[in-house]
Amino acid sequence: MAKIEPYFNVIVNDAQEVMVVFKNRDNDPVNPIFYFDGINAVLRRGNETDIVFTHFGDNALRAISNVNMVMVVETPTGQLTFKKDKKGGLKFREKVLQTYDVPITLVDALPDLPLENPELLKKKDIGQKDTGIVKFSLFGWLFDRIVISICWMIMFVVIGIVLQQFQDKKYFEVSASNDAGTQIIDKYSIKYLPKHEFRIFWTSLWRSSEGAFLLESKIKALDASEFSEIPEDKVKGLGFEYVLDDWDAKGWQLLLIGFGFLAFVGSFLPFEVFNILGNTVESM
Repeated sequence: MAKIEPYFNVIVNDAQEVMVVFKNRDNDPVNPIFYFDGINAVLRRGNETDIVFTHFGDNALRAISNVNMVMVVETPTGQLTFKKDKKGGLKFREKVLQTYDVPITLVDALPDLPLENPELLKKKDIGQKDTGIVKFSLFGWLFDRIVISICWMIMFVVIGIVLQQFQDKKYFEVSASNDAGTQIIDKYSIKYLPKHEFRIFWTSLWRSSEGAFLLESKIKALDASEFSEIPEDKVKGLGFEYVLDDWDAKGWQLLLIGFGFLAFVGSFLPFEVFNILGNTVESM
């Protein structure tokens, strides 16, 4: 049996995102659908829970008519109010118990549902309680995008560092500034290994100035290789220098561009309460 919701809130921001707030139910939603006929609405919440919304304000009706999804927010009081904290951000007064996105199905007429409290249809003081267009702050919007993008960037960096732990050490190729060194490189396999290095996604972002030039020698019995360090005085005499390949030399630039793009796109993905209200300064 459907129940008319006596009091509920509808919040619409300048981006025309719509939030419907009402008092929480005991059970969890299951495949909810929001039916809307242009005047009234029914939320088929699942678990045999149908909620009827009527007496919408004009702003809310226009906003709902222009979107294909609403965010449903359930609180203990059926309201969602917020205030500025000491840092200028927003803080909710109520505890948010449920948030979920619900697709809107436009219908010519709402389903004919038996009502648990039909007498409320005759009352004029029910329905939408505090509806308004939420003021949009360009600075707040940009601040949200920057903060969320930084969070995504940090996540990408952490993932890159974790993946790098499963990779072997990176040995760099070596060049020489004189003929003697060049001949040694042509005859033997010379590699360079920095003492300290920071790598992410197989890209060398930073290397310490200290390191070792190594000469590779084959161990035939084991069919393997081992490296022996070339003394520093010989390294200077042979003019050895390590060489960065194209990825190590320019990869960090591509990573930065890729991370930045993905992080910026990621800042728009969540459809959360904080995204709808986080960029607002006041409610009309």
